[in-house]
Amino acid sequence: MLLGITHKSNPTASSLISFLETRVNILGNSETRINQFIYLNILVEFGTSNSKYFINTPIALEKSLNPDHIQQILNINGYQYGDIGNDIIVKTFKILVFERSVVFIKQKVHGKSSNRSKYMEEDRCKKVADAAKRVIYLLGLDYGMVEIALTGSKKIKIISIEDSPLLKDFEIMSLFAELNKVIQTASAIGEKEVKMGADPEFMLSNARNGEMIPASQFFPREGVVGCDSIRMPNRQQRPIAELRPKPDYSPLQLLSNLDQAMREANKLVPYRNVKWLAGSRPFNGYSIGGHIHFSNIDLNNHILRALDSYVGLPLFLIENQTTAVKRRNKYGFLADYRVKDYGGFEYRTPGSWLVSPQIAAATLCLGKIVASNYLKLSRNCFISTGAQKAFYEGDQVYLRNQFNDIWADVQSLEMYNEYKDQLQIIVDMVKNNIKWEEKEDIRKAWSMSILQRKKSSTSKIDNNVGQTSPSNSRPLSANRNDVSSYSNRDMSNNRYNHMRSHSNVFISSQSFF
Repeated sequence: MLLGITHKSNPTASSLISFLETRVNILGNSETRINQFIYLNILVEFGTSNSKYFINTPIALEKSLNPDHIQQILNINGYQYGDIGNDIIVKTFKILVFERSVVFIKQKVHGKSSNRSKYMEEDRCKKVADAAKRVIYLLGLDYGMVEIALTGSKKIKIISIEDSPLLKDFEIMSLFAELNKVIQTASAIGEKEVKMGADPEFMLSNARNGEMIPASQFFPREGVVGCDSIRMPNRQQRPIAELRPKPDYSPLQLLSNLDQAMREANKLVPYRNVKWLAGSRPFNGYSIGGHIHFSNIDLNNHILRALDSYVGLPLFLIENQTTAVKRRNKYGFLADYRVKDYGGFEYRTPGSWLVSPQIAAATLCLGKIVASNYLKLSRNCFISTGAQKAFYEGDQVYLRNQFNDIWADVQSLEMYNEYKDQLQIIVDMVKNNIKWEEKEDIRKAWSMSILQRKKSSTSKIDNNVGQTSPSNSRPLSANRNDVSSYSNRDMSNNRYNHMRSHSNVFISSQSFF
């Protein structure tokens, strides 16, 4: 394993080199100039893997030294950046981030008589900690100090980002502990096979009038098929259904488990006048996703960048962007993830790929390839302001230019040959500019029997629909980074935006099963 670290030439860099000399074999330590600053390129070797692991690449450092670039990136992602102006500062936080870990948080309370500073635990200031980790990721960095202000109006503002901060001796020791974890993790890559799971979501519609039917009307809360935790405003009903197939090491076996879960769900709702809808946003104010779970692998910026560039981007190119853009206001943004209790994490950026078994197969197989080989997939497709802007605006023309390069990277991997047949649908759809279908009942694509019609005389379908959308809707917040609102999807004070979807249909000529 080759580990590279680029750090400003300062006392902290000297301490890093001294620490690494006790742990690994140092291959080189050379100076390079980035803008007007001198940086050290530190290259070390350990273990038997031929993979490469770089912390703070020169291109990311160069961009992060440009205040205009920082301003644009953070504005695109809903953060305020720069001078406080006339805002009253209540607290400031200096947060040192290394990969996805917070090394320490130093809080300063601003008062009339004195300014008091102390170190804080991450769980006591989670909102600013998560913001700091996200800022480092969005700038393409893996390590750095983020200074954040909390204003009198309880808003956060990013004051500064330092890629190579000067640290006190005890702060450096905490950094060494995190660096040692990276060395241990990188040394163990490949020892365990990546295990996968999924809980893709869908919603139900009255086929006669198009109104939403709460999933909780048919499905239980728990089980292989159940309801998401989101509730409808002022009600106990849960609008979103999700499938929870048994995890597996094989993406194709996971797909088979998913197919079985769908058929179990169909036993509960086998009606012709109830449509099952997937995609990004089947109804006004409700977004859904295709969550992919990974375990036996550590969460870090490198795997999140690989998932964004090699899974998120290809799916972006075949999604219906009319609905996907609305979804990304608060859910489905770049590097949208959630740590799970079982020790793994779920990747939440794509919409619900349940639209067809072919697209589901391609998604799961691509996820397996990327998660298993993420250190060999080092391209960061979203390093530029243009790329991030295109992602949130749904500009597929702009990002399609990167597809050939990322797909060539995927094809170069040995594992690609195992799943190339399942992946072909992505290539076909991207090259032919075809988007997945979101208005059709997904049971047709999955070849599920639709046995009967729910009788309207006894059904709650016809009695309850039309009562789910509030009449006084207002626009959603554009801030997709308010950590406290992540679980709320599109809901903003229980009011919603209206949106309709338009897409072309794609039906594979190849029989999947």
